[in-house]
Amino acid sequence: DSGIKDASILEDLFGSRLDESGTAVVYGTPEAYSLFFSLRLMGYNATMLVGDWWKETRWAVSNVK
Repeated sequence: DSGIKDASILEDLFGSRLDESGTAVVYGTPEAYSLFFSLRLMGYNATMLVGDWWKETRWAVSNVK
């Protein structure tokens, strides 16, 4: 379901997965822009990597569990 979620649903989704004192990195795919802005509006320190240059770095991973 890709519809807009309310704040309580987003807090439930992100609250247990993100450390409020850390930085959430959002990769700059078109789908990620709404995630980035949602995190910022919720008070998380989020940053966005724009473009796909990061895919070729040694730090890039395709799946985080």
